[in-house]
Amino acid sequence: MTRLLRSVMILVIIILIIAGLNTSNQGNNILTAEARKSVFSIKIVDKNLEVVALGEEYTYSGRELIQDNRQAIYKAQKLLHSISNYFKRIWTIFKVLVLE
Repeated sequence: MTRLLRSVMILVIIILIIAGLNTSNQGNNILTAEARKSVFSIKIVDKNLEVVALGEEYTYSGRELIQDNRQAIYKAQKLLHSISNYFKRIWTIFKVLVLE
């Protein structure tokens, strides 16, 4: 419970720091009449994900993200299956050598 609480508190602190940096950046833009982009922002426009990080803008296609996500899930399932089989073989060897 405390580990989860700590993780949530750290996440909240990071979000507050990012919000503060974005607010400060917006204030600087107003004072200097510059048009700098946000420190960090995420928005969805026309099924595309637009991420702004440190003033650089990155656009990701929604379809590509879904396809990459499916591939990552498939690879993770395959890896977990092979790990499970590996432990089953080790358990079988252990039972034969030690328990019998």
